[in-house]
Amino acid sequence: MMNGKRRILTATAVLALAVMTIPAAGHAQEAVIGIKGGIDSYNLSWKPDSIAPSLGHKTGFVGGLFGGFMFTGVAGLQLEALYSQRNVKDQDDDVSLEAAYFEIPLLFTAKFSVADTPMRPILFAGPSVSFESKCQVSGEANGTTMTFDCDDEGMQVERTKTDWAVVFGVGIDYPVGNFLIGGEWRYNLGLTNLNSDPDTSDFETVKTRSWAILLTVGYPL
Repeated sequence: MMNGKRRILTATAVLALAVMTIPAAGHAQEAVIGIKGGIDSYNLSWKPDSIAPSLGHKTGFVGGLFGGFMFTGVAGLQLEALYSQRNVKDQDDDVSLEAAYFEIPLLFTAKFSVADTPMRPILFAGPSVSFESKCQVSGEANGTTMTFDCDDEGMQVERTKTDWAVVFGVGIDYPVGNFLIGGEWRYNLGLTNLNSDPDTSDFETVKTRSWAILLTVGYPL
């Protein structure tokens, strides 16, 4: 897994450096900075799934900052810094897991022109790395709701706190005055096995799966 992460990081760095050199070739650039926010729905993929708990999706908040530029009329690069809530609920035992991550996606974008309208459809995809900032488990016992931290003594949830993923999705933007207003749908496909101790667990792998809908507000530079 470490070799896989290193390959992703190395490839991302090489592509980013290559992109940075393209403006020297004389292409017109379109740079933008902005904010985005919306809701996400998070779940976990278990193997073997025959004994996986019955988890239900719980929506959470996702949002943050982004900056990007187009290095041709169509192709571009976008870096984001996001805060995302990742919540799931065991429907059988009424137990909830509430986690939060700082997420850094590096997305390669393609924006297309539409005849007779300034609206631009967008496709994007790229790697993302997330770092856990919060993890809590809550449940009911004898009519009382109990909450504990995933690292509390005697209640530890063994897990990997850094999550690598591939992000892809679609969106649109539309100029309104001096701003670009848009929306997007994205999917996060987790690559990291969050089960840090599979030898003593019933599960071989536990990986993240989520989708999000966001509103974006950009300011062209």
